[in-house]
Amino acid sequence: MPINARTNISALEREKIDITVDKLIELSTPLKLDPMALLAISIPLGNDETPEAALERARLELDRFRLEGR
Repeated sequence: MPINARTNISALEREKIDITVDKLIELSTPLKLDPMALLAISIPLGNDETPEAALERARLELDRFRLEGR
């Protein structure tokens, strides 16, 4: 993985930088992860939630979004 990607991932983990969708895709590529998987891994770090719980919460919100006809 290029040094720049490692630096950005480290800064993200320490909540030192915000990220754009483009940057998320760029960072997920060398990790061979789907960008959604990287989000699921990253978001729970700050609130002691598991990636699985984050994905389940997102799935429930998507279901609610669909039911409301949006």
